[in-house]
Amino acid sequence: MRAISAGAVALKSTSETLRKTLGIDKAEDTIEDLPELTIRVLTESEMEDIRARASSLSSGVDNDVGGTLEDVDNDIITEGFEQPPTEPATALN
Repeated sequence: MRAISAGAVALKSTSETLRKTLGIDKAEDTIEDLPELTIRVLTESEMEDIRARASSLSSGVDNDVGGTLEDVDNDIITEGFEQPPTEPATALN
């Protein structure tokens, strides 16, 4: 009987330590602080606005602060193609 009692006390102590360490004991207090999550159906117009915004962000046209990137340089940059090709080295016999 003493062994069972000692095991129960050890289990309770371990459980309390884990709850305090992980902050689980404070979870009941934070429920009131959580923001409200509103779920609603988007209209077709709202979905088109979202698609247009996502497209402009992914293409690099929009700078994500409400403006457009007008100074974007659209030139194609090639590197290493300006030099004439070199002839392959021949092995000396």
